[in-house]
Amino acid sequence: MSPSVVGKTYNIASIPADGIGPEVIEAGITALNALTDTLQTFKLNFKNYDWSSETYKKTGKYIPDGGLEELKKHDAIFFGAVGAPDVPDHISLWGLRLAICQPFQQYANVRPTRVFRGTESPLRNCKDGDLDWVIIRENSEGEYAGQGGRSHAGKPWEVATEVSIFSRHGVERIMRFAFETAQKRPRKLLTVVTKSNAQRNGMVLWDEVAKAVAVDFPDVTVDKMLVDAMTTRMVLKPESLDTIVATNLHADILSDLAASLAGSIGIAPTSNLDPTREYPSMFEPIHGSAFDITGMGISNPVATFWTAAEMLAWLGEEEASKKLLECVENVCEQGVLTRDLGGKATTKEVTEAVVAEIKKLESSGTTDFDSLIHTLHACDAELIKLERRWHFEKELTAAVLDVIGRYEQPETNYQEVHFNGCDISPTDNGWININLANSSYHIQGSEFLNTKPFKVLDSVAFLQEQRSRAFGYDLGVLPRRIQYQFTTRDARATHDLAKESAKIAEATLLDSSSMKTIAVITLVFLTATFACSFFSMSFFDWEGKSDGTVATSL
Repeated sequence: MSPSVVGKTYNIASIPADGIGPEVIEAGITALNALTDTLQTFKLNFKNYDWSSETYKKTGKYIPDGGLEELKKHDAIFFGAVGAPDVPDHISLWGLRLAICQPFQQYANVRPTRVFRGTESPLRNCKDGDLDWVIIRENSEGEYAGQGGRSHAGKPWEVATEVSIFSRHGVERIMRFAFETAQKRPRKLLTVVTKSNAQRNGMVLWDEVAKAVAVDFPDVTVDKMLVDAMTTRMVLKPESLDTIVATNLHADILSDLAASLAGSIGIAPTSNLDPTREYPSMFEPIHGSAFDITGMGISNPVATFWTAAEMLAWLGEEEASKKLLECVENVCEQGVLTRDLGGKATTKEVTEAVVAEIKKLESSGTTDFDSLIHTLHACDAELIKLERRWHFEKELTAAVLDVIGRYEQPETNYQEVHFNGCDISPTDNGWININLANSSYHIQGSEFLNTKPFKVLDSVAFLQEQRSRAFGYDLGVLPRRIQYQFTTRDARATHDLAKESAKIAEATLLDSSSMKTIAVITLVFLTATFACSFFSMSFFDWEGKSDGTVATSL
């Protein structure tokens, strides 16, 4: 760990508010402080604001005079939950949460949803990667515009109106945000949710603007769904969806359904964004104040951890965001789960487990291969370019060169090479057999280019002084750079090799020497297969360097 923090300091306003809000915000701040202490690349300064229903009952206000001006001084707002049994819901919602969202122009509400490792969807046939969505909710107008009123109160003919507002300006900006979000995701697919068959004005404008904006995004595939049909599609065909945009009310309901389909509303985050960044954005878990479990110590902090990761990404600390979310998924995979996810852990136990995972980042050295495997698996539906420097230990280099050399020998001289329990043997027909932890693999050079998990993108170039940006640590000194592209299935395919070799369900790579050895052996297999198969095809010219390393050129 470096002796001093480098990087930026961010000022964060924390508003725990009601119910389990203080419990999960405390857990979130604990995890964030552990992360900043471990990474030492940026700093977070938290200032707590005791704005809650208790404050309202004492003062008649949730936000004191000058409160919003005070919030403007911060880089982000970390929010818990608002709502109390003895305060009407519309009072608490409009008194605190919407009283921040609307004046701060947080018009884009972003709710990602996916199934974490170690958790299960209630959908029987939901496979890994089937449910990986981002729901974009219009957050400033629509059904929650606050327009309407009541007349003839208490009379039999009393009338109440609730007016939805759809402005061309408001609809266009959320549509552009949604298209931009879809454009950045691998599938480039956007589903526009509507109810224009019954709502003939606002929803028709919504559809018209969506169609007009789509012209500017020709690479994004767009489809349209009525909101009622959308619920059916989410349940029956989750794999057909990716990015979703809907009105304030529709997205509010659909995102709660999405969270439940992913396992629990206790894991789902929310970002209330001002894309112009004129005002600070606000980040909160989807779940409510949950007074039925307040004070019992069993609330699920995972949604708040994911919310914290979203906040870090918005602030520009994307690598820290990825690391935090990876630590959270590792804990879920270890089975440290609260009751809503089928476990027995308390809020404190989950938090402590996440902090322990974060502290492991301190010792992530040059051979932290278990972290590599986990991170590959966590790529879920993201196209990323990994720039790696592969380090061949002398024994491994010798073993690989030995196998390669045998291609020039008669068949009778073919022998197995043993390295750390990994048997590498060529055959007379251009195949390489790999025996790894009682599992056998074989691959032919002519098929390797089209075989996942590895797909060479562009070229192999020499790399001198550059550390890996993808994971924040150096994997060694081999002077070459291989650029790969991984899709969701690619990442899972890589992970499956480790899973099968370790013979453990869903590749629970424990932090032990034996599990690290398994991860090393897995990479031995991948590297040896990569080297040998390409040699047999003469796609590469191999040179043995005097220092024992192997270099390649196209």
